Amino acid sequence: MSRGPAPTPTAILASRGSRRAAARKDEPAPDATVPAPPKWLTRQERTTWRTVAKRLLAMRVLDSIDGFALSRYCRLWTRWSEAADWIKKNGEVYIPSDANGSPGKPAAWPQVAIVQRLEEQMRRLEAEFGMTPAGRARVKVSPKKKVGRPLSPILKMGS
Repeated sequence: MSRGPAPTPTAILASRGSRRAAARKDEPAPDATVPAPPKWLTRQERTTWRTVAKRLLAMRVLDSIDGFALSRYCRLWTRWSEAADWIKKNGEVYIPSDANGSPGKPAAWPQVAIVQRLEEQMRRLEAEFGMTPAGRARVKVSPKKKVGRPLSPILKMGS
């Protein structure tokens, strides 16, 4: 379990003129290329990938190493969407019957807990990518740099 705020990336420290940036010599540097969506994503997950990747690229926060996190986000989004649709159709609660067939106390469907758990996991990834207002306030980017690979081939994949 981590304590306190996440460390400020070295690139941001350097842009601020901080002496702490010079002390961090072994930090990996991202390569500023757009990751390709994994082939194992479903059609709906690839659709989510294209939508989110396009927006993250426009925000200049997407890099090739982010493909794993983005894949998780797309998978979480799809599972959340399916569970939320199920709840919309069936409601959040049901009334179970006891052994005699008499109605019992109302209970929440398992999908309600699934949606809540997925929302929490998505919320964490959204904050990491700067996809929430508070997350964007924490994300700082360097001036626009040339992207290593154009986005158009990625957006056409799985169409």
